Amino acid sequence: MFDKVKRQAGMSFMLLAGLSAGAADVYADSDFYGERHRPHRYFEAEFGFTTDQTCVRSLPQAPGTVSIDPDTRQLLVDAQIVDMSGYGVMTFSRDGTMTLEQAAAGELNKSNLASGDFPIQTGFSPYCEGTYELKKDNQIAVAFNCVIDVPAQSATIHAGPVYADGYLTRGGRGMTLNLQQNIQTLTVDLPGTSIEFQRMCLQRFALEKIK
Repeated sequence: MFDKVKRQAGMSFMLLAGLSAGAADVYADSDFYGERHRPHRYFEAEFGFTTDQTCVRSLPQAPGTVSIDPDTRQLLVDAQIVDMSGYGVMTFSRDGTMTLEQAAAGELNKSNLASGDFPIQTGFSPYCEGTYELKKDNQIAVAFNCVIDVPAQSATIHAGPVYADGYLTRGGRGMTLNLQQNIQTLTVDLPGTSIEFQRMCLQRFALEKIK
């Protein structure tokens, strides 16, 4: 299991006043109040989500290979376009951490279109851990890393970092997140070997409160 994303010290979570009863729970840190300080806010809820993703992903490389220029985002090796969709549960905790679990996803590889190819693969089971920050005007930012089990291929994929921004709806019952287009690295551990991809993605999460 990968190490958790480092928790951000001093992270403050601010929520617009007026979240209704039955919405996402918000807790105030009452350790200090003052003219120049607002109390910290802590957000606690579970959301079911659906997601769609389109990525430009490099062809398999040896671990450690830089496939996308980190400054210009220019491709340094050949790549392919891959779509993915899925669902799961995101849990936001009072300590500023979040998880993504109970998830399943399938992938469409647009390069696998010849006779005999298998363009669609299913059976991806992601588990992710990270942190979040609830900002003014109900804006929210998340950062996480994932481990993805692919039992059909006896593979485990370590993916990240993932950064997304969005909004918590007024009342706290829904949320939308859009991925930032940073470069992610995917390390695929297969029996006896490892390969690596880098990718840039467009992805949207639609979340609805379930608990």
